[in-house]
This record gives sequence, C-alpha cells and structure tokens, in this order.
Amino acid sequence: MFSKISFVLSYRRLPIIAAILSVLLLIGTIWQGLRVDDYHHRAAIIDPDSGGYCAKGDPIHLFDFMDGEPQLTNKLIEKGHAPWWTDPEVKISFFRPLSVLTHLLDYKLWPNHPEMMHAQNLLWLFALVIAVGLFYRRLFGKGALIAAGLALILFALDDAHIETVSWIAQRNALIAMFLGVLSLIAYHKNRVEGWKLGAYLSPVLFSLAILAGEAGITTMAYLIPYTIFLDSRKWSERIRPLLPFFIIILIWRIGTTMAGFSVENTDYYINPSQQPLHFILTALFRLPILITGLFTPISASFALYGPPETSMRLLLLGCMVIILLAAIFWPLLQKDKNARFFAAATILALVPCCAVGPSNRLLIWSSLGAMGFLSCILISSFNRESIYRPTSRSLRFLWGAVSILIVIVHLLIAPVLRPILVNSSKELRQKVYVSLPNDPSLKDQSIIIVNGPLVFAASHLQVMQAAENLPVPKHTRILSPSFASIELNRIDDYTLILHPDGGYLKVILDALVCSRYKPLPVGHRIELSDLKIEVLSITSDGRPERIACQFGVPLEDNSLRWIFWQDGRYKSWTPLKVGQKVKLPPALLF
Repeated sequence: MFSKISFVLSYRRLPIIAAILSVLLLIGTIWQGLRVDDYHHRAAIIDPDSGGYCAKGDPIHLFDFMDGEPQLTNKLIEKGHAPWWTDPEVKISFFRPLSVLTHLLDYKLWPNHPEMMHAQNLLWLFALVIAVGLFYRRLFGKGALIAAGLALILFALDDAHIETVSWIAQRNALIAMFLGVLSLIAYHKNRVEGWKLGAYLSPVLFSLAILAGEAGITTMAYLIPYTIFLDSRKWSERIRPLLPFFIIILIWRIGTTMAGFSVENTDYYINPSQQPLHFILTALFRLPILITGLFTPISASFALYGPPETSMRLLLLGCMVIILLAAIFWPLLQKDKNARFFAAATILALVPCCAVGPSNRLLIWSSLGAMGFLSCILISSFNRESIYRPTSRSLRFLWGAVSILIVIVHLLIAPVLRPILVNSSKELRQKVYVSLPNDPSLKDQSIIIVNGPLVFAASHLQVMQAAENLPVPKHTRILSPSFASIELNRIDDYTLILHPDGGYLKVILDALVCSRYKPLPVGHRIELSDLKIEVLSITSDGRPERIACQFGVPLEDNSLRWIFWQDGRYKSWTPLKVGQKVKLPPALLF
C-alpha cells in the first residue's frame, strides 16, 4: 500500500491532478452568486452614478471603498451604505490594477452571469495549485518527491481556501499568490540551478504580484526564510539578491501613498507604518486566531461572525496549537532545514494578515508554508528510519498521535468539509442579508434596522436590491451594533433611546468604518435628512454606550419600515408606544 501511495505522491503529473481535485471540491462556488463587495463592484462598473462604495467613475479605484473625503463619506452615511458611527475621514483604498482588469473583463463578457465570474476564480485556483506543486518539487528536491507530493495534496485539499475562492472580489489574492509563487520558483532556479534569467524574472513577477494585490508582498515571507535557512552562501551573497525586492516595495509604497491608496481611521484594517505599536499589540491577538483557522477545522472567520467571547475562545485554541506544535516538533525544527523554512514562512506570512480582521480568506498564502511543514512532520513520523524522529518513547508517542490527528483533519475531514462549507456559507449569507419584498412603495421609505447579527452585511441592502432589479429603499438606517442585546425606550412620538449591552464597537466588523483612537464624545450629533442621532453616554474606554434617535416623523409614519432580528431571521417590527421599554435578546447567528 505504501508503495502505491509513494508512486502517486511522486507521480510527474500530480500537480495537474491535484489542481483538478481542488477545483472539483469547490465547483459549488460557481453558484454562490455575488457577496458584499461584489455588489458594489457591479454597481460601480455598470452604474458609476449609483453612489455605492466603489462608484468613483474610474476603474482604477474599484477597490477604493472609502477615500477619506468627508463629503463623499457623508453621502454614503446619508444613503445608508455606511452606519451612523462611520468616521467621515475613514479611508479604505487599495491599489490592485491587474485584478481590476479581470473584473472589467467579467462585466464586459458576462455582466449578468456571476457563475462565469466564479469560474474565472476557479481557473486561477487551478493555475495556482499547479504552480504550488512545482514550487514544492523544486524546493524539496528530486530526492524528496514524496514529501513534495504530500505537501501539494495537503494544500490542494485545505478547507481554509474556501472563502478566498468563493468570493469574486477576493480574486486578487489568488492572482497575487499565483504570480508570487512563480517569482519564488524563478528565484530558487537562479540560486540553486544558476538560471541567470531568474535573477531578473523573479523581481518582475514579484512586481506583477503586488500590482494584482498588496497580498503579493507576502512573497517576502518566503524569500527571507529562504535566505536564512536554505541558502548556504556567504551572508553578503545571500542578501544581495533581495535588494531589488525591497526597492520594489519601497517604490510601490511611496507611489500608492502619493496616489492616495491606504487605510486610515479604521480598527478593522491597521496601517503598520502609521500605527506600529497598535499593529504589534493587535497582531498578538489576531495571529493565534489565524493559526486556529489554518491548522484546525474551525474557521478563523468565527471571530467576525460571533460575539466578542468567540474571539477569545479562538485565541486560546490558537495558543494551544502553537504550544503543541512547537513543543512536540522542536527536534524536527532543530534538525530539518526544510521544516524550519516552512515554519518560519508560515508565521511571517501570517504577520501582514494581522493588519486585517481575522478571517480564513487571509490564509491561502500561509497555507503554502503550513502544508509544507505538516508534510515534513508526516514524512518523518511514518518513516521509522528518519533521523528526525525523537529518541524519547513518550515524545515518539505524542509525535505519532499528533501526526494521526493531522491526517484525520487535513486529509480526511478537509476534503469532506470543502463542499459542505461552500453550501453553508451561501446559506449563512442569505440569512444575514436583509431581504425585502418586491414592493414599489420601498422607493419612498427608509428601512430602519433595529438590531441584527452583522450590521455590516445590512449596509449592502441598497446595492443588492438594485442588482436584483428590485425597488431600492430611499435610505437604510442601522441603529444598533452587531450581536448585542439591546434595551429600547421610546420617550416621545419621534425619539427612541437605544442602550446595547457593552456599548457599540465591541465587534471587529463594526469597527470597519471607524477607530477607537477617534472616540465619539458625549453630545456628539449625527444629523441626517430624516434622523438625528446623539451620543448620550460612553463606555469607560470611550465607545458610544447609549444613543438617542430622533426621527423627522412619528415612528409609525408610513415612510419608515421597521425590521428586527428574531428567531434567526429579519422580521417586521412594530414601534413601541410612547413610554414603553423593551429589551431585545442578542441577535446571534448560531
């Protein structure tokens, strides 16, 4: 049996087979439809005057969600594309021109067929898995084709890739990594085989990778450990080939900053160059959560889709995984340079991900290193003659037990989870999105969302209605934070007092459009055309705690359509009577 497995893992065409298998296990993504940013991209390309996040009139700004201009941001708040607590100076703007071209191609060839757009994502996945297979083979070498093949199978089956592949707007990560892996292959051929063209081709491919998306910079997370652990030359000769890459990063950084592409005034995204201390402290919290998503079947995205205590559970689990792997496989790390390379690359690849709210969609780059590391573990575990196996009997037992667990999680559970999670993710999105009837009167109404599990998703209501050719409401008003139980008190015909447990901005996604470093003081007022909101009290750490919502008409007026979360879905809500108080339970998804 082992001889057959060895033949398969060392088979010359395994990269193509693995790519086909990876695509087939995610074929269900073709019918996923549009999600979040996809709706805004559609609106920006088809109807630049729609007023959505990305509607700047210039395709280069397709990933320019918030440009830091108060005038435009206030328009988004007024329409309801952003919640009332949005910082008018928030900036979330990314430079991804190569990826933009692929989206423009989509809307040129098949604007009304999301399934074809998803098919393009699968084509990029197919190409990426083949490139990863070639990378593993060259890095492990001809004498370790079985280890390379095992790493490739682990990568191809990894369930952490689902969110990246199933989201059209996330295509930039696939393209950036494909080009980045090609850059790594060219670099390796130059350093090991003396392929002179690789010295020039590798930086060019790296440049293209970061033009596809800022995730392309993660290529450095592999080049740096390669230089430290795998390159045996003098240090001066090791470092010199990296200089073009650092120059490219410097030029990219200066150019994008001067052109206005950056992130500012948001706690969901962190700019390490502007907030280094904040980034370091946040990374200590987010990195273990990402480790959980990378090495276990539990998604790091639960940190976004659940209350704050969910993040703490993921954090603790991630710390346990780190301690377990480091303690048991320390002898392997000491003796095997490939294991050291992959382990270091995995951690370095996760570091830039910590600048974003934790999610499995960020893990595809780190998966390259993690699956290489797991392959080193499994090969040494099941090869009794391996020089890397521990001599201690108890440690060998733990080594074998964890190795069996790796096989179960990554080779047995992962391929089963892939199609299941594809279907469940679509059901989850349909659940959190606000669904409205085909009612022409909506055009003259404001949708008032009293509470909900993910208010971020509710803010896409208008572009979603437009994409489905349904009536678009005049405004969308999101009153409460995500997941919280909330106390409501109607004090007069026009005013509703809201007091969510724990206050606002406890949830990571709620802080997408603002930062705690710019708190809203007591008495701060947000004046919209049909609603005035005033902060009545704040928490001890400066977050809004209690607010007053004063509408321009009585709460029963037909121009207001109220909805709230109950029994796992949005339902119609009847406004309270004057003087009435009520407490709504937490709006949870699970």
